[in-house]
Amino acid sequence: MKNFLFIITILAITVAAQANLITYSDSIIGLFDLMPDRDLVISQFNPALGTLNSVTITFHTALQGSLGFENLKRFGGNFTVVTNNIMAYVVIGGGICSSGYTDNQTYNVTLGAYDGSTDYAGTSGIEVAALSDDDTVPFFLNAPDSMAQFIGTGNMTFTTQTFSMMPLGLPTNSEAAVNTTGQASVTIEYDYTPVPEPMTIAILSFAGLLLRKKIA
Repeated sequence: MKNFLFIITILAITVAAQANLITYSDSIIGLFDLMPDRDLVISQFNPALGTLNSVTITFHTALQGSLGFENLKRFGGNFTVVTNNIMAYVVIGGGICSSGYTDNQTYNVTLGAYDGSTDYAGTSGIEVAALSDDDTVPFFLNAPDSMAQFIGTGNMTFTTQTFSMMPLGLPTNSEAAVNTTGQASVTIEYDYTPVPEPMTIAILSFAGLLLRKKIA
């Protein structure tokens, strides 16, 4: 009886104290060119599930850009392209996580006569710069005050903002383009102790009853 009671009691306590994980995520791919800015939305932790122990939240931003130049003249030559502080950035939550690039350089290129296709490639075109940046910011929260905003039956909302500008100094009869795409994401993991299931409560009650009888 002692061994049986010990096993039931330990099993019940183990089941009741086991922590669970729930993970939610939201992401945007193709910012600047395919997708407009929008909020990232994550579900709050529903307190009906149990007691929240900790919150792990990770933000990520990234962007990639390329600067292309095309000679439109009927003759080739040497050309100078000046990037007067071209820039782009993507930001989550007003600055929680952000990625961006700036370029303020002078590029000297040698190209042939216009080849009939404005594709920034071939004999008359070139990609003069490839630009990129990314940022990942994690947070771990386990203090009741810091986790309070994550508890509820609604959503957590994080704004996403993008900006870009392309001031260039170009020779006559030429063309340039900056193509930029970006991404933003948020992932949240809730570590919680679930409310005991009816079977667990029954096991605990049965173990307690046996223990009381044994003591008596």
